[in-house]
Amino acid sequence: MIKILIVDDNHQKISQVRDALIAGYNIPDDMIDTACCQSEGRDKMSKTAYDVVVLDLVLPFGSEDELEQDGAIKFLRLIEQNSTIKLPLQVIGLTE
Repeated sequence: MIKILIVDDNHQKISQVRDALIAGYNIPDDMIDTACCQSEGRDKMSKTAYDVVVLDLVLPFGSEDELEQDGAIKFLRLIEQNSTIKLPLQVIGLTE
């Protein structure tokens, strides 16, 4: 079964994406994980291999940090350079 990670700081958008995946593609809820910032996404990707990462383009580094306009680019560089990260098969960029 496909494993998906949604990395977004907007909880309403996370719910909408999750609902669309469950209703539209019959993805079981337990196959969808979420992260609210770059650091949480990185931590989850170091423990779990995801097939797809749905990535917000504007992300904070930490949950208490300010939004970074280039947060998704920084996140992609971060995971590419970190050998403990299990790289996903696909990354989908998403913004409001």
